[in-house]
Amino acid sequence: MACDTSRGPALFHEGAGWVDERIAEAVEVNQLTVSRVRNQYVEEGLQAALNQGVTYR
Repeated sequence: MACDTSRGPALFHEGAGWVDERIAEAVEVNQLTVSRVRNQYVEEGLQAALNQGVTYR
């Protein structure tokens, strides 16, 4: 799977304490994308969060 170039920076800014709105603006994605990437990181780990696409259950 290809790495989505917005996912890494979104996680980086999240770790820096930025709020979703600010991260979304900086990375040029929707706030919902920021939330989904963060949730995927928490639930499935870093590699899953950095890979493009969402894992459906």
